[in-house]
This record gives sequence, structure tokens and C-alpha cells, in this order.
Amino acid sequence: MPGGDDSPAAYITCAGRSGWAMLNTYHAVLKGTAFRPRQVHILADPLCADAVPLIMGFELISGRYGIDAPVTIHETAPDDHRGAGMLVLSLVRDLIAEGYTIGIGITAGRKATIAAISFALAREGIMPDHLYYLGLKKGEGIARPYPMIPLHLQALHDLAEGWE
Repeated sequence: MPGGDDSPAAYITCAGRSGWAMLNTYHAVLKGTAFRPRQVHILADPLCADAVPLIMGFELISGRYGIDAPVTIHETAPDDHRGAGMLVLSLVRDLIAEGYTIGIGITAGRKATIAAISFALAREGIMPDHLYYLGLKKGEGIARPYPMIPLHLQALHDLAEGWE
């Protein structure tokens, strides 16, 4: 299984308005799949997120699943969606060259940034191994940690499945 113990995997995500959306998606991936990253990469512009709590959150969640993956923050300029797409393209190229499988969490990222990342990868013919989206059936009042949200209100989707 890509991202399992025998193949290296990297998880890439984008900070958005909600730190909870980003952390909860990562938690859902680790709880509900065999994907186990050896690296975590977060794109963040200064308007979206403070890096220290994000790193701590990812480290705490990783530790719960016995994962010791370094967390790297990649600072992007506000509203430079194309630049973010090119940054992810470069990162993904390097990771693939090193034999990594790629999981991208898109729940928290700004729509324009996610679109730019998708276009950058598609133009190069690169399909991530996993494209994770955590859907919630109720939008209000769910800014809580993943384990505190009732399971029937959430569903993890791997949008990269079934495109072979």
C-alpha cells in the first residue's frame, strides 16, 4: 500500500481559514487509511496560519499513530496561487524522484490555491496517489478536534481513487 511501512510517503496540505479543517483531515487520513507519511509539508501564507501551532498539531497527531514525520512549513505570498502551484509542483517532482508516494489534503486550502496546484500538476501529467477531502454533513459549530466530531457527520474521500 503506498505510504505503508515499505514505501515512503509525503503528505502535502495548504493552510486556509480553518486550522481545524487541516488538522482534522490529517487525523482522518491516519485513522481511516494505511497512508503513513514520512514527511509533512504545509503551504501557508502569513494571513492564513501561525506555523507553530500547526507544526505542534501535526506532530501530536502523528505521534498518536507512531509516526515521526518532520513537518515543514513552506511560506507563500498572500494570493499568489500560481506561485503556490509551482511550489507544490517542484516539491512533488523532487519527492517522486526520491521514490515517494504523494498524498495531498485539500479540505482547508483556499479554492484558488487548490485549483492552481491541480493545474500545475496536471500540466506536467502528474497525478497524486491520494487527494484527500474531509466532508462534513453539517457546517456550523464543528470547529473542534476530529475525535470530538460525531463520525456520522463526516466522511473522508480520496478523490484520486478510480481514475486509472
